[in-house]
Formats: sequence, structure tokens, C-alpha cells
Amino acid sequence: MSTQAVNAAFVRGDIDYSAAINGMVQTIVRGNPAKILACAVDRPLISLIARKEIRVAQDLKGKKTAAARRAAPRP
Repeated sequence: MSTQAVNAAFVRGDIDYSAAINGMVQTIVRGNPAKILACAVDRPLISLIARKEIRVAQDLKGKKTAAARRAAPRP
């Protein structure tokens, strides 16, 4: 979903939360009520979901893996 679509849905009350921080800043600047909750981290936020026998990254050697993009592609 585009940032504009997220902003519009938030302003209409269709959604209560958005991780699109740039869009929320724009929404607040335009006078819409919203609060930003943020935290800083010192490493990338990466999750690995695997079967219980996969304990460390080396256990993936020779296995089939897949990845999903967390963010929408930019135009």
C-alpha cells in the first residue's frame, strides 16, 4: 500500500496504526492528530523463522530458503 493510501486510511479512521513513519510525519504536519512511538536499535531488525531443528545459520547450509520483502518497492 502506498504512503498516500496509508495516510488517507489513517485520517479516515480505517486503520489505527501504521509503520510508515514518513507518512505519519506528513499527516501530523498537515494538522491531523497522531502520535509517533519510535525506538532506536544498534543492529538490523531481522527475523529468522525456521523448523525447530534449525538452531544456527550454519544449519541452513544445503537447505531451501525463502525471503520476503518487508517494505513496498519504491517507484
